[in-house]
Amino acid sequence: MRHFVNLALVPFFLTLVVTGIMRFLLPFSLITTRVHIISGFAVLVLVGLHLISRMAYFKTVIQSAGNGSGNGRKNRVSQKTLIGVAGLWIILLTTSLWGLPPASQVIDTSYESRNRATIFRSDPQTVYKPVDDGMRLKRVTDSDASLLVQLDWSSSFLERYGQNRGPFSDSRPQIAIWAESETGTLIETLYLSETAAFSERFHWAGHQQRRVDILPIWRNRFTLTTGIAPDGEQAVFFSGATPEHSFSVHNYLKTDSNPFYLYVEINAPADPNDYFNSNREPDQPGYTKPGIGQPSVLYGAYIEPTEDKQYLLLDLVGHGGSNPSDGNIHYDLAPLTSARELVEKILVRVQHVEPDENNEEVQTGP
Repeated sequence: MRHFVNLALVPFFLTLVVTGIMRFLLPFSLITTRVHIISGFAVLVLVGLHLISRMAYFKTVIQSAGNGSGNGRKNRVSQKTLIGVAGLWIILLTTSLWGLPPASQVIDTSYESRNRATIFRSDPQTVYKPVDDGMRLKRVTDSDASLLVQLDWSSSFLERYGQNRGPFSDSRPQIAIWAESETGTLIETLYLSETAAFSERFHWAGHQQRRVDILPIWRNRFTLTTGIAPDGEQAVFFSGATPEHSFSVHNYLKTDSNPFYLYVEINAPADPNDYFNSNREPDQPGYTKPGIGQPSVLYGAYIEPTEDKQYLLLDLVGHGGSNPSDGNIHYDLAPLTSARELVEKILVRVQHVEPDENNEEVQTGP
């Protein structure tokens, strides 16, 4: 048993170290995190078994250090060792809890600290779940107002991309879901695919891509949140530190609020056609980078809080075009082919609240 524990510790510990370094230096990955957690549990069990087998040793060391029995020189070394271990543990624990140097300096060099402005994480009150034929998302509020999005893939999409679900596949469609005001200002990003959520550049469809090339409409809106333009430069309308984006769709889920748009932008990988492809010259209309093909497609719905209608189907309203830097919605759908057939339907259910006479919000709708 002792040999098994000692030998098993080696691969699990190395896996834990490698995945820990990856989590520190690279964008978040669910696969890396999963392997790191499982390896951590395995190391925890193995270390526990190792400590149990060494209980007699620890008991002897603690007793000799405490009562001064045995060789004097060995006792002094044991006492110093115990004090050193306890002191190091207390120092590192204290610096970690309060964010003091050197812990704070180490954390500041991590990927997440260096790229916190452009990393996206959804609101804690947003829950989403991928299902076999699509995705379900729900954004709730403290006042019981909610926004439910049901996306169903088409049969042609499932035939083409359903097999690309392996853990290392980089051929999954990228999706952004957000709410936008009538003036075109981003209210809140509700969802962003994991691959695009943590990095401006990532490997997709066999090529290194930028977020703005894949989801150009959402990424240009996202500049308001980050203060950083899609090309990585500081946005002109921001100066100094990036402000915190405090807008929330919560404020729009009341019967006395302003109408807003709900958008879903989708881009499927390696989906060229005769018009949108990488064989054209970069300055020609229809040119898209290798691996992208047809541009992102945009579905939208206009939501009016004063309307009794609770269920809406999102319509295909446009696409991202072949020039992602402009961030405009291109309404000419004629050049699109298979990109128009990705989705069977996107259904939205809106549950509003309205203030009562005591200024408390009460639920409306089903």
